[in-house]
Amino acid sequence: MKRALLLLTIAACADVPASPTYFTDVQPILRANCARCHGGDPIEPTVAKYRLDRYVKDDATTLDAYDYAASIVDHTVAHVAPAMPPDYALTDRQQEILTRWLANGAPKGTRDNHTPQIQLIAPTDVPTADQSIDTTFRSWDDDLDGLVVQLWAHDLMTDEDLPLGMQVGGGLRSVAIDSGTLASKHDFEIYAILDDGYADDPTQNKTRATLIPRVSIDHGARGTAPSVTLVAPNDGGTLIGAVPITWTAVDPDVDGGGAPDTLTIDLALVRYAADATTEVSTESIATDLPNTGAFTWNIPATLAASDASGPIPYRIRVTATDSLGVPPNIRSDDSDVPFFVEQPVATTITWADVKPLFVQYCADCHGQPAQSPALDPYCFVEYEKGEAVPPCEVDDVGVFEKRTDVFTRVVTQANMPPNSAPKPTQAERDKIKAWLLGGAPYGNGPTDARPTLTWTAPGSATLDGTSGAAMLAWTIGDAEGLAGDVIQFVKVNGPPTCNLTQTCPSLTASTSDATWAANEVTRSMQSGSTQTRTFSWPRPASGSGCYCVRGSVTDTANQTTTVVANKPVRF
Repeated sequence: MKRALLLLTIAACADVPASPTYFTDVQPILRANCARCHGGDPIEPTVAKYRLDRYVKDDATTLDAYDYAASIVDHTVAHVAPAMPPDYALTDRQQEILTRWLANGAPKGTRDNHTPQIQLIAPTDVPTADQSIDTTFRSWDDDLDGLVVQLWAHDLMTDEDLPLGMQVGGGLRSVAIDSGTLASKHDFEIYAILDDGYADDPTQNKTRATLIPRVSIDHGARGTAPSVTLVAPNDGGTLIGAVPITWTAVDPDVDGGGAPDTLTIDLALVRYAADATTEVSTESIATDLPNTGAFTWNIPATLAASDASGPIPYRIRVTATDSLGVPPNIRSDDSDVPFFVEQPVATTITWADVKPLFVQYCADCHGQPAQSPALDPYCFVEYEKGEAVPPCEVDDVGVFEKRTDVFTRVVTQANMPPNSAPKPTQAERDKIKAWLLGGAPYGNGPTDARPTLTWTAPGSATLDGTSGAAMLAWTIGDAEGLAGDVIQFVKVNGPPTCNLTQTCPSLTASTSDATWAANEVTRSMQSGSTQTRTFSWPRPASGSGCYCVRGSVTDTANQTTTVVANKPVRF
């Protein structure tokens, strides 16, 4: 009988390929069993950047099946908690395919590729629009690749391209386009960029398809609504103590004298239920603020960090109201990913005390080389960017820059390091927690905290300087005291719109400090603990084109933090 059962088992597994590939063997398993939660429609916002229906090796912005190959096997085969899928187990054959695939290096394989398609179902005709355009479209991929669809508006008068809303997945979709933020009296083409994730180079996965060839925007007396984007906090994590809130808000309207529309800003804290999607309550942080792009929010001591269900998810909401609209136009934007909060505490623990823990538990994934391209910018054996502690590279960010995420993953959720790796003890996690709650100091106590610099313009979009000048805006801060800041630039290659395929930090990663230093925009002495800075930068002598800018801030302890703005300036 035992021999008969063994023969049956062998027969059942006989069709398991010796060398499975993603395209042929693994993609169908993940598509059928994992994409319902980790696909184009994530089960919750916190997993929105984790796509298990895609495999793009060189994509540094989204974690997918390439990045999570080992974790997939941990949770589906070894049944490491939480076992996945959550409500049933994969078949023995599926588990063996995944095991062999990982053992062979998780190869992608090869196959032919079909261009993804999109069809506009409604509206059938839209010659003019005011505040919104209700669209219904269907997108698909004959290879059943996991799609990412982003709608865009191309201004036929200025040749600018503006993103419209959030990305969506494939299938039948109904999307209300906020055309109220598009310039009045301008004509636009509405198009989609479809990304099927076929190639390992993400720049090769873009298919452009026109949905509406031309629509005339006319807002009448109401004028154009402001475009507002919350810049930070926007990526989750755990916020502690004083929190810089930054945003961008622009409005193209001008009054009869040519003066720009004046925007007022309201900030609010939105509390969510444990599912991070059900809004529970909203309370004001600040109202009627000028549109400076930055505000420091001190987390109230009375704000609850947790309840009976666990840590409480929150989001920040920024609302912009214009003054020329009749009636006024109002637009809001929320944090993309919810965050948690904690209260600061005094600490005597320093980087020297916790560094051995990061080296021991984090270096395998967050060292050099990193486990995947998505983790490559983060080197957790160094304190901060610029230290270049071997094996870290000079442009890698360290633990200090990612401290809010470190707190969430290592302390709150305790799911890092991953289940397949050695784990710190509870005492070691508590030591990291105390260090982070104390401000993650480098040396003795919080007086050694590093200065911070946050860009608001350029923010989430290219900053326009085609009028001859660009208004730069940034916020600097340091608990002990600011000493000064300096802004520098380099010119980079790009299309006339300066909608670059890479961020400025990526484009300038190999640019020497001497090159930056030779192109100074402004330098000034500073004081106090927080400053919101602006500077009207005239067109450089090198003329029209795309420019990346970086800022450096120094504190009274002679510590310097340097940050390159993600988006460029267009002259």
